[in-house]
Amino acid sequence: MKNVNPYIPLPNALPRLERIPHIAPYIKGLRDKKGVYHPLLKDESTLFQWYESLLEQAEDENYTSNKSKEMAELLVKGLNTDEEKINAIYSWTQKNIQYLAYEYAMGGFIPRPAGKTFENTSGDCKDMSLLMTEMLNHIGIPAKFSWVGTRDRSYTYSELPTPMVDNHAIVVIPLTDTVYILDATNRFVPLGHPPTMIQGKEIMVYMDTGNYSIFQAPIMSAHSNRRKTQWTIKPMENNNWLGSFETKVYGYAKEQFLEAIFNSKTEPERNFQIAQFLLNNNPKTFLKTFNFESNTRELKPSHASGIVSLNNATREIEGNTYLRPVIVNFFDGYSIPSRRTETFILKNTLYFEDTFTIQLPDKAKISKFPEEIDIDNKLIKAKFSVKQVDDQTIEISTIQAIKVIRIDPEDFEEWNTAMKVFEQISNVTLIFN
Repeated sequence: MKNVNPYIPLPNALPRLERIPHIAPYIKGLRDKKGVYHPLLKDESTLFQWYESLLEQAEDENYTSNKSKEMAELLVKGLNTDEEKINAIYSWTQKNIQYLAYEYAMGGFIPRPAGKTFENTSGDCKDMSLLMTEMLNHIGIPAKFSWVGTRDRSYTYSELPTPMVDNHAIVVIPLTDTVYILDATNRFVPLGHPPTMIQGKEIMVYMDTGNYSIFQAPIMSAHSNRRKTQWTIKPMENNNWLGSFETKVYGYAKEQFLEAIFNSKTEPERNFQIAQFLLNNNPKTFLKTFNFESNTRELKPSHASGIVSLNNATREIEGNTYLRPVIVNFFDGYSIPSRRTETFILKNTLYFEDTFTIQLPDKAKISKFPEEIDIDNKLIKAKFSVKQVDDQTIEISTIQAIKVIRIDPEDFEEWNTAMKVFEQISNVTLIFN
């Protein structure tokens, strides 16, 4: 190689393996002393054969404990649907089996017996996946142990049929009407969502003896990750306003909400994380009270409510009062610099749906209503509408959503135009007198 450009770290960039030229040598096969050829890693089928041999080594004939199967039966007792049963075992594993990445020699490839993982209450990704597979199969759910590479591994099985393509183990459940992907190493990913780090990646699924299937993890829709909030805002004294809110969070938004709550070590840290999650560090908005229902491992969204103070929210100019009612600019800093020439990557899609019910000061009248916005293209969805509910009440509805996790250079101009639309929504000003 000659004249290779230097590696420059970039935020939100493609993985290094996709940006840096490199060589990945591997042995496709070898001949023994008798001249007989033995294929090793010729293609994805030979890679699967090796993976299958590792699973066989996970069996321990001297280990006959049935405690994990007894727990599986207990967890699904009284449950009716497959989804409820899957969630019961998945959420139990998330809560009770501690992720512990201990890799020594072939321990980085061979799972430990499910019974041992159950009794140790700890294990790495392949240990936890094998445990869930056996528990689910025991109660009649067709769970499949599977291998996958995270998004920082930029290979497909056809491009590089070696263990370099994978660095993670999960469970795939191919039912008639849906496919579930389970990864219990993440404590808060809800059922129905793969972890963000494998979206769009190929998965090698162990179907049965000698058979496998290649399945692609979905990139979850923006709407599946929605955060839906109802705000009520009313005037106080000295240009200060008071707001109350109720919000429901789904999908990856739920995961991030729960991480903000439960990964914080102190109450001040938790309050800071929650304020950042809800208000995106708006310097004029302060979280006064906060309540939540985590619904951590239930098949429903998390719920939060509280009160915020909006300091110096209005300005008085020549007899008119100016108020920016859209409290949070969720996409501040998302524009791509003009000098950037490399693909821009996001962790997941985003969807914010907000309704603001605004109580105007006594006898105040809106002098002019802002124009509505309605944009829906391949990159974003943006909606803004306003209506007069009664003489003293205004209702504003907004949707701000990012529908992709990869923005290539040819889309940068359209992307930055879209970010200006979000900025326009956040800067909407009500003028009343």
